[in-house]
Amino acid sequence: MTCDEYTRLLMTRSWSELNESEAALHSRTCGKCSELREAVERAENRLEYAMAAARSSIHTDVLADRAIAGARLRSLERGLFVIPIVIVSLILWLGFRELPASTVQLLTGRRPLPALTTETIALQCLSAEQARDLARPYVDREENLIVGRGSIPTVTVRGTAAAVKQAKQMLAEFEQNPGAACRKAQGAVNSDAKR
Repeated sequence: MTCDEYTRLLMTRSWSELNESEAALHSRTCGKCSELREAVERAENRLEYAMAAARSSIHTDVLADRAIAGARLRSLERGLFVIPIVIVSLILWLGFRELPASTVQLLTGRRPLPALTTETIALQCLSAEQARDLARPYVDREENLIVGRGSIPTVTVRGTAAAVKQAKQMLAEFEQNPGAACRKAQGAVNSDAKR
């Protein structure tokens, strides 16, 4: 008997068949096959102990019923998870139908956001800080108002064209107002100079 034949027998036959004449003789004379036989015997013993330890104290019928009930609950949970998704989808769909088309386009990304423009406004009467305070309601963020620190007071407004226009009109109204504090101060200086 060759080692390949013995290995094939070892994998397919019972121990009683392996203990018969030719196979038993080969395992005693061949060191490689005897080591292989011992390794298989040790593995089978470990498997037997593991199976005995894994044996449940619960009756097999009860264990099978619990497994079936668990599978049913998991499938029910999956079904229950789908229901909120369907409800939210319906709410969104119905909500989008009631919104104006422009809002739906903006929310879904089909319409681009309005373009931003930037304009620097030179000031004659107001200080840059006063101009920033007056323009603040027309821009959406504080970063969109930049105060110039040069010799000419300026304020830079960034936003939509409408917001920049409104801020510019507000500043022009205060700049051109004859009752503005800076105009009164200039008038007083001019009257003092004439005397």
